[in-house]
Amino acid sequence: MAHRARPNPEGDPLFVFDRILRVLLTVLLIAGLFMTAQNAYFLRLAKNEYGLFCTLLSIAVLLTRLRHTLRDLAILLLSTVALLVIASRPDHFRAGVPLILSILGLASVAVLGVRLFWCRDASRAMLFWGFAASFALVSSGWVLPGLLAWGARANPKSFDLYLMSFDASLRFQPSFALGAAFLRWPLFGKVSTAFYMGILCLCTLVFADHLHRSVKKAVAIFSAFFCSSFIGLLFFNLFPARGPFYLFQADFPRRPLPLDVVRHLHLEPLNVPGYANAMPSLHMTWALRATPHCGFAWWPPLSWPSLFSRLWGPGNITSRISWWHFRSPL
Repeated sequence: MAHRARPNPEGDPLFVFDRILRVLLTVLLIAGLFMTAQNAYFLRLAKNEYGLFCTLLSIAVLLTRLRHTLRDLAILLLSTVALLVIASRPDHFRAGVPLILSILGLASVAVLGVRLFWCRDASRAMLFWGFAASFALVSSGWVLPGLLAWGARANPKSFDLYLMSFDASLRFQPSFALGAAFLRWPLFGKVSTAFYMGILCLCTLVFADHLHRSVKKAVAIFSAFFCSSFIGLLFFNLFPARGPFYLFQADFPRRPLPLDVVRHLHLEPLNVPGYANAMPSLHMTWALRATPHCGFAWWPPLSWPSLFSRLWGPGNITSRISWWHFRSPL
């Protein structure tokens, strides 16, 4: 009996086209990230805008949740070093912690993208939505600082006196009390700052953990996080406020105004320097949105992402209550 010849996929035009497309997408992604690592605007944002490097750090959290094999971690480390060599050349910027975290996030985008382009198993849908979320986060981290700066120029008025009056109606000024506590106990301030800056890590961790279970639910959760950013930007210009640090400058929190003086202030909009990002607080929005999704399993078994999220979610809400522009949305 004659044996049937096994088909040769390499001679199939569709196979050849598929292979060329994968190679092309890989080259374009890596080239784009190398160009980004040399871009002066990106490097300036990475060193000065905490929002960007926290966003990129959250992508590294997403990658390590989706792909945490030693091989992937080794590739991530090598990619980070390669991008750092480009970003910190003498004619660019010296490497610092914010820049290193930003480059780590860029490398995570590269690893996720390459894994997606060459994936042929059932995890492809999970990698696709993980990469799509990473691309959306990078784009928003790049665009949002410019939008906030434009909003500050287009709408310079601030309603901080109204929020300050609300503080005084409580018969004490909690913003100044907590600010003084931050100065008295530096560790308390550092922990609160870590919760504040790490909110996106919580959001991406919640998204990644649900992505392992239900792609449809995970996409819905991420869509809510992502869309709330741009909805918040619209509301910033309806009730713009900066916060006590921007209103009092060097006097905060050591020299609060007496309550009698605050109660008799003429309430009016003021020109206060800084971004209008207080009402509503997007960080408070993300914390309240993420916390209901933090518990994925009750003990036993309790996975480490679930445990981390349950501790981080309430901690985020607690840290938001520290300042009036985070407490008022409650």
